[in-house]
Amino acid sequence: MSKRKAIIGIGNPLRGDDGIGLIILEELKKRNVPAGFSLLDGGTGGMKLLHVLKDFDEVIIIDAVYFDGKPGEYVFFKPEQVKSLFAPKCIHDSNLFEILELSKQLNEKLREIMIMGIQPKVTDIGKDLSSELKNRLGSMVDAIIKKIKEKGN
Repeated sequence: MSKRKAIIGIGNPLRGDDGIGLIILEELKKRNVPAGFSLLDGGTGGMKLLHVLKDFDEVIIIDAVYFDGKPGEYVFFKPEQVKSLFAPKCIHDSNLFEILELSKQLNEKLREIMIMGIQPKVTDIGKDLSSELKNRLGSMVDAIIKKIKEKGN
């Protein structure tokens, strides 16, 4: 049986760089993503994400995450690395990690989660994507496609 895999973009496009996960998801839809991956809009996360996660064996989540990097810098990490790498600095970040922990506590069958965390510059209401993230968008999309290809094996 083949593994069910998903790429889930999370964010709020009305809050500047917080919408980067959804923007990258839209860019992925324009590209030739390897077969076997579902591309899903996870909205702003929350409890509905918990119910989506249980349907997949492998998931890559794309989200804006504060980790004291430069705006547009990104890291790939697993949920269990969160405490050792950085502490969430806003409600949106902690919400994602709480949902992942709850999924684990409910003994969901999810085997592997990876997060592409992108350092935002501005997450104010009504702001557009910062120039720093706009300028790095192509390299971020290339990085996630590379990660997808690695997971496709």
